[in-house]
Amino acid sequence: MSVVYEDQRSQTVEVFLKGAGEVVLPSLAISDQEKDQINLRIQEMAGQGLRVLCLAYKILSDEEKPFVLKRESMETGLHFLGLVGLYDPPRLETFDAVKKCQIAGIKVHMLTGDHISTATAIAREVGILRPDLPCSHVSTSIMSAGQFDKLSNAEIDEMEALPLVIARCSPSTKVQMLEALHRRKAFGVMTGDGVNDSPALKRAHVGIAMGLNGSDVAKDAADMVLTDDNFASIVNAVEEGRRLFDNIQKASDWKKLNLILCFDDRMTSASECSQKSSSSTK
Repeated sequence: MSVVYEDQRSQTVEVFLKGAGEVVLPSLAISDQEKDQINLRIQEMAGQGLRVLCLAYKILSDEEKPFVLKRESMETGLHFLGLVGLYDPPRLETFDAVKKCQIAGIKVHMLTGDHISTATAIAREVGILRPDLPCSHVSTSIMSAGQFDKLSNAEIDEMEALPLVIARCSPSTKVQMLEALHRRKAFGVMTGDGVNDSPALKRAHVGIAMGLNGSDVAKDAADMVLTDDNFASIVNAVEEGRRLFDNIQKASDWKKLNLILCFDDRMTSASECSQKSSSSTK
């Protein structure tokens, strides 16, 4: 995102740009060597679970001022300002909730717009990526959206397991992931809060929107709205649902058992009557 400001005192017009490193770096007026150094620093910060923003600016020349509404003119020849790392820690209960899912046979996938290093660090922190991950799944457990989107449906279906983490996702990437789950006869539940999540929320078997920070578009597209935006609440709901299902199943089995016992009792009584009738005749 870029903004243009006019300084009334100095009569200068300045452009400020912020965004992901891969978007901002090509717009900088620096050497490739300097870009590589900045990119290494971005990778280092992202590996710590930080969301990294790159900042840049420039002062417009008199020749550039008439083209202030043209984005391609404003976002070139910029000077590097610095990097900002934002840490949004997962809720403390998320790790235990993910573990409960895995014990219950529920696979948790992380589809995010974050940098792949940031997504990997967070996924490890909450237990989505476990140390005991099978060797055959390591190469495909973490992918970028660019890699996943290039695969055909046949290539995705040939994968032993779908990626656990996909970074820099677009709306179409999330939909493609859900369709891959559908083809595997899996029951897919999708959570989301943004406008770009609405296509996937619609495509999922159950779409769950965030109630506190979710957009109205996401809430309209979802089947359910999570009032506290807490992943652990979904796990608690699944646990309660399974308990209710087990109770209903037990009650149904008990009724079937009673019916069989009653039926057997009637057959026994009928047999005894038949035998008595036969004895009296003799």
